[in-house]
Amino acid sequence: MDALCLERSNEEEMNQHVHRMRDIYDQSYKATIWLGEGNIRAERAMDELGNLGQQLLLEAETGLLSSAPDAPANGWHDPEVELPYLRETWSDIEFLLTHRWFRNISV
Repeated sequence: MDALCLERSNEEEMNQHVHRMRDIYDQSYKATIWLGEGNIRAERAMDELGNLGQQLLLEAETGLLSSAPDAPANGWHDPEVELPYLRETWSDIEFLLTHRWFRNISV
């Protein structure tokens, strides 16, 4: 198991290694990233986004979305289709995506 850890307070180290992160993640089979302690809202949002991802198939060459062959809900790839999420679910997703984790993107 390999890991890439950067000392964020060391600007010289950051400058040397951060440009490599895109290639490392792009070539990896699976990446696990620790974002810190979670909470119930973030966990619910991640569960729903994972469920949404299971419904979709991304065509690598074209970037087009379609319904996954075994998706129980068809049409979620279509922007005209309203997703069957409750207000609480949308609120949890917004909470997750406005978290400070997503404001410090380095790659």
